[in-house]
Amino acid sequence: MLDQCSLEGGIQRVISLKANYLVKKGYDVYVVSCTTPEEHTNPFFYWDPRIKIVPIGTPSVKPEFQEQVLLNLARIFDKIKPDIVISTGLKSLKYAASVKDGSKKIIEYHFTHYKQHYWLAGLEKNRIGRALLRLLFRKSVEHLHEYDRIVVLTGEDQKSRKIYTSQKIEVIPNPISFQVAEPSPLSQKRIIAIGRISSQKDFQSLIRIWAKVEKEYPDWLLTIYGQGRKKVRLDKLIKKYHLQNRIQILPPTSKIKEEIINSSIFCMTSRYEGLPLVLLEAIACGVPPVTFAFKCGPRDIIRNGVNGFYVERGDHKHFIRHLTSLMDNEDLRRKIGKAAYEESNNYQIEKIMPHWEALFEELVQEKNLE
Repeated sequence: MLDQCSLEGGIQRVISLKANYLVKKGYDVYVVSCTTPEEHTNPFFYWDPRIKIVPIGTPSVKPEFQEQVLLNLARIFDKIKPDIVISTGLKSLKYAASVKDGSKKIIEYHFTHYKQHYWLAGLEKNRIGRALLRLLFRKSVEHLHEYDRIVVLTGEDQKSRKIYTSQKIEVIPNPISFQVAEPSPLSQKRIIAIGRISSQKDFQSLIRIWAKVEKEYPDWLLTIYGQGRKKVRLDKLIKKYHLQNRIQILPPTSKIKEEIINSSIFCMTSRYEGLPLVLLEAIACGVPPVTFAFKCGPRDIIRNGVNGFYVERGDHKHFIRHLTSLMDNEDLRRKIGKAAYEESNNYQIEKIMPHWEALFEELVQEKNLE
């Protein structure tokens, strides 16, 4: 279950990957979404036609529609009789386990626990801070006890969420959306960044970093693939620093693999994530990443200085140092890129999806014993 399956976001991309894999393995797969049948005729990502898209029947899954969402879910579950239900935990969907239809329920989180309140993670470092966090989030996690399993994308997020619940938490990373036979040659003097243009992605920081670098590297270009409400603000910032000819902002593309391969460095300045698929895709193309150490993802994927670089959020000085070292040194780019490419093997879909299948088997066995 997810909010909308026809959009071009990372959640839609990774769920389509997993659903396509499972339906090819012989599973009956239903996707409950706010997408209407008309909207789903031309989705951004490929969905196998054997996947059954079920409109949830409400205009949104926002909290104000919660009662109707749950009523409609009960009708849908009664009709399709699922063995296992997976909720993405977005908005009203996080309460899906309150629908008592006999199915086993999984909640899968695609973002760090703190999301917009990412700065609160600093309280995890001591006992008093952890007690305060439990107090602050006590209401928002009450629904978790109704789920049979919680799935998160990183060990870092698992550690955070264990502060709030005694429920079993599984770590199953996102799979990479493609495989690359030949990684990027890293010869193009282009830096790439990808994501929705929003406060979460914090492209403003990337532009400010680039403004301090670009004059020394007139033959390099920064390209951002994304769209969103904050684009107007981003355009103003680009004009402020007179970077109109040094930064491209292009709309999302379904050929992102080719665009990453045609780049030599990947940058990410997010405030928070879950396990960013674009970071996995960058390393799958053998493109060395430079990123902030936001929660969560970089610390699980990157071995600092080996297959990429991360710095603490807001540390522009060291971000620039790593970025320019890669721009200056093609041998270093290739060394880091090669290690990144090798690391990406751990996130190929053939390695990730057996973990989901094992979890399904475990839950079905539990159901049969009840």
